[in-house]
Amino acid sequence: MAFKQIAMVRVDCTDLKCRVCLIPVQDIKAMIMHLQSTHDMNVSADSGITIVPNKYVNDKLVCGYCDKNLPGFLQLMSHVKTHYRPVICDLCAKPFLTKYGLLFHMKTKHHKKGYSCPKCKQEFENKKAKKEHQNNSRQCWPYSCPQKCDDRFLTWKSRQQHMADVHAVVKTYPCTVCAEVFTTSRRYFVHYQSQHSSNEMFACKFCGRKWLTAKRLQEHMASHTKEKNYKCPKCDNCFSYDKTMKRHLASHH
Repeated sequence: MAFKQIAMVRVDCTDLKCRVCLIPVQDIKAMIMHLQSTHDMNVSADSGITIVPNKYVNDKLVCGYCDKNLPGFLQLMSHVKTHYRPVICDLCAKPFLTKYGLLFHMKTKHHKKGYSCPKCKQEFENKKAKKEHQNNSRQCWPYSCPQKCDDRFLTWKSRQQHMADVHAVVKTYPCTVCAEVFTTSRRYFVHYQSQHSSNEMFACKFCGRKWLTAKRLQEHMASHTKEKNYKCPKCDNCFSYDKTMKRHLASHH
């Protein structure tokens, strides 16, 4: 069986959207530029993915890394994993197969707890303690004000609200197709999906308004039919919207 070394794999990426603000982007390059310029993120396009072909010689499976003979495919797959170690220790560069192996290594070899704040480098016993620290320590919040006022924010939305309230800077989202401008990424996303995307939308038969999901359409239809399809599991009250029922459940039960 002959193998040919593959130098590059090209991947077709379509319908890309930013996971922070949901804005559609054209390709990977545009996504990286958007994340760097809009969200102050350091992003690299290098995936580090390579292909190493295994061999089949004289009715034997041979590892493409070390030429070891293996009796079957399951044994070969298990063996190849010993060569693939994607988790690296920051202190000694030793590789590990899983993050759990790295955590054990950190605890036993470097006397680290394995959970550190990326901002202040403080160590924590577990992930929950680290999360509580990040939520309560303003200086460690991930989003900073680009106007250099030394304020930090826990969420992207709160940073944008600060920009509008304090610096009178309102983020706008112009449509790349028709140039219509929106004040929120959500409104732009809905506009783009309903006007310019080939993705299916769910239209109201009463007013023609379109929705991204069948559930949102069903809830909207209740405003026309006055139906109350969401019943509180704790009492007999019924509501037209799921979020209204959940708000009632949280406040009354």
